[in-house]
Amino acid sequence: MSERPNFYRYTCSGLVLIIFMAGWLGTRSAVTGFGLPFLGLNSLCMGMGILICLTGRRDPSTVLPVWTIAGLFIVAFFLKFYWLMLLPESVLIVGGDVMKSLYRKLHDPSTAYMAFQSASIGFISVSLTAWLAVKKWPLKELYSGGSGDYEDRVLKFLSIMLPVSVILAAVILFLSGVGVMGLPSIRLPFRMAGWIYYVWSVFLPVLMLVYLTISDAVKRHRHFMFGISLFVVHGVSDMMIRSSRGTLLKNFILLFFVFLVTKRLNRKRVSLVIGITMIAVFLFPIFYDYRSIRMTKTGVPVLTALVEASETVWTGENAKPLRTLNTAFVSILMRLNGIENLFHIVGSPSLPLYTKSATVSINEYYTFDVLGHPRSHIQGSSPTMVGWLYIVGGNLLVCVGMSAITLVVWGVWRWLNRLNLYTRDVVLVMFVFWTFWTIMAGIPTRPYIIFMVLMGSLAGGEGLVRLFAGGLFKPRPRTPMPLQ
Repeated sequence: MSERPNFYRYTCSGLVLIIFMAGWLGTRSAVTGFGLPFLGLNSLCMGMGILICLTGRRDPSTVLPVWTIAGLFIVAFFLKFYWLMLLPESVLIVGGDVMKSLYRKLHDPSTAYMAFQSASIGFISVSLTAWLAVKKWPLKELYSGGSGDYEDRVLKFLSIMLPVSVILAAVILFLSGVGVMGLPSIRLPFRMAGWIYYVWSVFLPVLMLVYLTISDAVKRHRHFMFGISLFVVHGVSDMMIRSSRGTLLKNFILLFFVFLVTKRLNRKRVSLVIGITMIAVFLFPIFYDYRSIRMTKTGVPVLTALVEASETVWTGENAKPLRTLNTAFVSILMRLNGIENLFHIVGSPSLPLYTKSATVSINEYYTFDVLGHPRSHIQGSSPTMVGWLYIVGGNLLVCVGMSAITLVVWGVWRWLNRLNLYTRDVVLVMFVFWTFWTIMAGIPTRPYIIFMVLMGSLAGGEGLVRLFAGGLFKPRPRTPMPLQ
């Protein structure tokens, strides 16, 4: 990626220009009564998007968290806004009372403008803060630890340990029934349910990232491809055991961030990520029906449910593959939380909560009081970070909160880049992914648990590598690596 930095920056700037200009032209008639303000917000957001694309030094990967937040805003909020306003009937493909409510709100110009306004306030706050922060506190000289004689020993150990651990953890996860989507939570003594779930969903992926980054750094192609295979197996296994529809996509978002952080993104790897993403899209409708079967037919064997779902979706007499693919694409886009959450939130007369927010769970309030799900509803919903801030304090808190989050993200990113860690690339990848997930979902109900699990997993990966590198307290030799 660093070989053609200006190409990426100017290409992204051109895409931003096209998205906002075409989006405004296509949707201005749907936002009647707000012509001039709507044009002004589109113009400001277009300018801020181009500013972000040109922010930083010559290498865009040095400002990766900023680009991640901005990219998520442009895709999940603005691009999706234009799409939903132009094709509101597409939300009915997903089905459900929430989508029907969204469909009605899409035809209300006032609600549409308010949702776009809140998204714009968040995006402008992020863009201005990021530009000022990068200009005032740029990344200083980085350090590279180079390679030593420990990498092959680490790779050999992990090539045996990881597949055994994945198989063993998958068996335990299946037998215990922990974390199955759409079903009541399983409680085990000594908090074992939490241990099982987080080892499977956090610790093992972190170790797989360690394996991938080291094998890629020392150019061990067989180990690298084996690591990719482990990610696929882990993702598909999670989808089968937990009835999760998006794990494979989540794993390859991680993989994409690996390539960006390590500056090893090329055409072959873009093709690899796109190809496996298409496989995930193909599997998505199958596992959509698969989850429904497991929820409605208690005790049905996993393989039986999987075969039945496959026949229903792709090969049965009533199967309609083209319609199924269309539904899959729409469903995946709707799972990327963004502007649709704001349509529900800004149209609620009881919001913002202000001081009342101290006595409620924001995620539960959004699920039950805003979306209207019954209290017996098992799955919770996330309002996005912009939605979370709006629920608590309205557009003022959206402005202040997104600026503060951007400052914290940039400060932590600068600090992490200077850490003398063997697994620094893994730490950076997980931080970018955490940033992506937090902006998309908002603050979880118990954030300290996720923080401790993630810190423990990263410490475990670093400790493992240090054991093979000469000791837990042996400093990593490092040499200056100038910024590009």
